[in-house]
Amino acid sequence: MNPPRPASVAPIMPAFDYPRKGRSHPMERWGRIIMCFGLVGFGCLFFRWLRPADNLPTLLGAGGFMLPCIVGSLLIMTGRRRGASEVLGRGGRLCPRCRYPVTHVAEMGVCPECGEPFTQQDNLAAWRAKYPWLRL
Repeated sequence: MNPPRPASVAPIMPAFDYPRKGRSHPMERWGRIIMCFGLVGFGCLFFRWLRPADNLPTLLGAGGFMLPCIVGSLLIMTGRRRGASEVLGRGGRLCPRCRYPVTHVAEMGVCPECGEPFTQQDNLAAWRAKYPWLRL
């Protein structure tokens, strides 16, 4: 259980308290978008392929939609790796909302970039929830 926050930085929280996760790396977010486009296009072509008419052009078109799926999955994996190495390199001292480095700020305060109140202990908990394999 997390210790109570000081009144000066206590945000308005819902009745249930769950650990928030840190924000994804931008490359990971773009990978998800690209992969969704590929999967939607591939799905549309696949359901067209179920009809018996002109299957060969549909199969060739489905191969074209596999490229965004592959590129998207590579971007997701690379974004996860880069995001984890960035968090590890800064010792978990990144704002979970905007990924701004708060290494120069005291143990608790407000992020200068987005205005999110934080404590370093909450930041570490958020990054541990996002990247559970990191030892922070």
